[in-house]
Amino acid sequence: MTFSMRLGWRVVALAWVCGSALTAVELEGPHTYRYGLRLSAATPRQDFRDISASTGLGGGLFAESEVSPFTTLQTRFDYIAFPQNNRPNGAGIPAWTAPNPITLSANSTALGIEVRHAYSGIPWFSLTAGLMGIRYEFDTSAASTLIDQNGLPVTGITRVKRKTPVKLGLSVGVAFEPFRGLVLAERFTTASIEGTTFATLEASLSYRF
Repeated sequence: MTFSMRLGWRVVALAWVCGSALTAVELEGPHTYRYGLRLSAATPRQDFRDISASTGLGGGLFAESEVSPFTTLQTRFDYIAFPQNNRPNGAGIPAWTAPNPITLSANSTALGIEVRHAYSGIPWFSLTAGLMGIRYEFDTSAASTLIDQNGLPVTGITRVKRKTPVKLGLSVGVAFEPFRGLVLAERFTTASIEGTTFATLEASLSYRF
């Protein structure tokens, strides 16, 4: 197992520990631990944009606790699906695609922690930063030569579905809370996976119960 994959799983474990710790905080006092739902749209950036330029849609779950009057710690799970691209560039990720793919769709799954910090003068505005363990899955198809039941070569379609290893990712962003519990956020995420930089610009709407 590579060092980077071990590091990614450690981030996942850290997120789990933080979630458990937040549960313990909840037991110590009321209204300190809350759950929520998130809807997200993500646009690929950097190397990822060369592979697929389609905007992905998804969502997630989160649990958070206020660690100070203006600082919130959040444990989050996110899933985003990127639609099929009929003219993909798979040259940068040959380990996870069919040879010379003619279609490509992808999804990402991430588990991590994020800190949101506001300021006393503008409590509805905050800065965010986080760590996450993230992996991508690619579903591709390509034209190939197959052998039919009579042993004769025929032209067909080969489909390949593969996942990347879990890697460490980073995120930074801003968040606005026009109403208590309703948050609009914009964040930039990035993760380097075997030499390819997977980055996204995400917009999200979340509601905290």
